[in-house]
Amino acid sequence: MALTPKDLCDRDPCAAAKALATRGRDYPQDDRQNIAMSKVLEIQFNPPLKESEDYFFSSFCFCPDKRKEKPLGILCLLSEISKTNALEKDLLLTLNKVLKREYYKFSYSDPADCFKSALALGNNFLEKQSEYDQTFAEKINLTAFSLRQGLAVNLAKIGKTATLLFTGKNVFDLNKSVGKESGFFRAFSDTIEGYLENKDKILITTEGLYKTFQEQDIFRDILLSQSKKQAKKVFQTKKEILRNTSGACLLLFARGHTLLRPLSF
Repeated sequence: MALTPKDLCDRDPCAAAKALATRGRDYPQDDRQNIAMSKVLEIQFNPPLKESEDYFFSSFCFCPDKRKEKPLGILCLLSEISKTNALEKDLLLTLNKVLKREYYKFSYSDPADCFKSALALGNNFLEKQSEYDQTFAEKINLTAFSLRQGLAVNLAKIGKTATLLFTGKNVFDLNKSVGKESGFFRAFSDTIEGYLENKDKILITTEGLYKTFQEQDIFRDILLSQSKKQAKKVFQTKKEILRNTSGACLLLFARGHTLLRPLSF
């Protein structure tokens, strides 16, 4: 029987957020080693080769080298758009650049506020585009994820990219806790803020790839993987199955001591 991620929202709409956020806030003042120890595996499956193809995706993971940017940690962006054209592909890449540039400006003392500021600027970008073409925002799927000191995380999304939390022996689906669009156009709205624990994993995938992983029971293999090397072997063994799939995934392995005091809820 295939492993089905637990939907924490069936009984409690805020449960997925609580799974991260109720782990406390006592992290060390200087915990940059956690970021260095944490690893991200980025894999693209059969990216479109022709400009004429109407499906496009982009994956991005940035780990800063500059001293000023290091407290902001790792920023991951995963996006896709279908039934598209060359102009919309450029717009999607520009949106990714806007989010990265604004986040690493470090305009606020709290990195979580920097993340929210980047989302706000991204929403402004989408709102301006909607004045000319409202279909662009309706077609994109995009997830933004950051990992910082103390294994603190922020997560936000637009559309149907998928995000899973692997912790202990459980897999939790975070999708219904984030990305509830409201207003006149699709934009970033709800966010998850919280903390990972040592050896947790976060998987972010494009929509079609999520379905393939679920059908082929790849989530179970990822749950058992403890390193990038082991995860790569999983995908290599599934190479023939994944040959006809197009999309991207980012798999983050959290490493380090959080020094958090878990709370009950």
